[in-house]
Amino acid sequence: MIVFVQSVAICIVCIFALEKSRQVDVLLSKQTRQQLEFQSGFGELRFQISSLENEMSRITEKSELCEKNLKFQKKKNEEIVSKINRSCLQCKKTNKRLEKQRFRSTVKVYVPQKIPLHQEELKNVQSRVSSLRQIAIDVENDILKKFANLTHKLQKEKSSRILLSNQKSCSLTQISSNSSKTNQQKENNLPDFASEHCGAAVIKEKGTYRKFGIARPFSSSPSRFATIPDNAPGKCWPCRPPCELELQLCFPTIISAFSVHHIPRSISPSPYNHICSQGDYTSRK
Repeated sequence: MIVFVQSVAICIVCIFALEKSRQVDVLLSKQTRQQLEFQSGFGELRFQISSLENEMSRITEKSELCEKNLKFQKKKNEEIVSKINRSCLQCKKTNKRLEKQRFRSTVKVYVPQKIPLHQEELKNVQSRVSSLRQIAIDVENDILKKFANLTHKLQKEKSSRILLSNQKSCSLTQISSNSSKTNQQKENNLPDFASEHCGAAVIKEKGTYRKFGIARPFSSSPSRFATIPDNAPGKCWPCRPPCELELQLCFPTIISAFSVHHIPRSISPSPYNHICSQGDYTSRK
């Protein structure tokens, strides 16, 4: 009798140890998934920062080109002003000649005909200079705006790092939710309508495996594990037929086909242990 009681106690201790190890494995996998999601969001943020830096460099080059054009127009303006000054000197000389010959009956007058043309060129140059100044002001404002946005993103990244260092149990999905709300892995870049970040959830599950007479609960697992099992190897939804799984997707979707993976080889029609369906099922919206 004592041996039987000891064996029962050992079995109970083993059961508790197995359950504890399963909980530890679940926590480790969740932390690993959160770290991967944060790294993907952080990489995308760095890519955006690099693109902003490239755009700032292009804007800087454009500003330098505008400054060069402005200097060239300014130099041309100075040349036109010097021509006008020479024309004015010629006019003064002509006026002096007129004053000397005012008592004569015939007076020869020479007035340069290029003065009006120079004045028109001066007006055109002044208008170009004003337009170039306005372009330079707009470019400067654009650069300041881009720099302010970049500074804000850098400060946000710094605050996220501080938050992660101060709070070890913070939710990494809240930090990277802006970059991966409805996208799955980077290999395909397709929308994931079963992602819990955009509102998807598991509504009902029935027919899962039982261990020690107790049904294994999977309601706490993410809904995308059911639609994309490759995202979390070893965490697909097991069931004993007849089984039922009901998901609430992010958006209304017209389902054309689906496939069931990781089925036994004895009932698998293909050597890949999965079966595909082209519409021989029921779908509720």
